[in-house]
Amino acid sequence: MVQFISSLSKGQAFAPDFMASVAVMGVMLTAFFVSWNTIIDSQLAAGEDREMYAEGQRTVKTLINSPGTPTDWNNQTVESVGLAERPHVLNESKVEEFKSLSYSEQRSLLNARGFKFEIIESGNFLHETGGEINGENVDIFSRNVMLNGSKGFRRVEVKYTLWR
Repeated sequence: MVQFISSLSKGQAFAPDFMASVAVMGVMLTAFFVSWNTIIDSQLAAGEDREMYAEGQRTVKTLINSPGTPTDWNNQTVESVGLAERPHVLNESKVEEFKSLSYSEQRSLLNARGFKFEIIESGNFLHETGGEINGENVDIFSRNVMLNGSKGFRRVEVKYTLWR
C-alpha cells in the first residue's frame, strides 16, 4: 500500500524563510558595496594627492634647476619657464620677467590650477607672485637657493605652494 503525504501536513514555510534570506542577503550586499565604494573613493583621492605632490616636485625642480626655453626667454618669448642660470642659482631678472606675466599665463606655463611663488630672504618677501591659497588640498614646497641679482649673490628660500 502506498501512502501519500500531503504537502500541507509537513508544515513548511517556504515564503517567509525565503523572504528573510533574501532580505539578509540584500543587507549584506548593500553593506559590501557601500564599504567598497568608500574604499575606492579614498584610494582615488589619495592618488590625486600623490599626483599633485609629484607635479609640484617637478615644477619646483624645473624652476630652480632650469634656465627655461629659450634659455634667454622674456615674457614675450617664453615657452617653458625656468628661473635658474645654473642649478640652485636663480637669475633675478628671470624672476622679474616671470612676475610680469599675467596670473593665467603663469598658471599655464606651470600647468597648475592654483599656485603661489615666493622668494624669501631672512623672513622678508623679496618676490611674490600667484594667487591666494584657495583649495582643499594644499602642498607647500620649500627650497634653499642662491639668488643672483643687483645685490650680488644672496641665500634665499623659494616657497612654491600648489592647491586644488
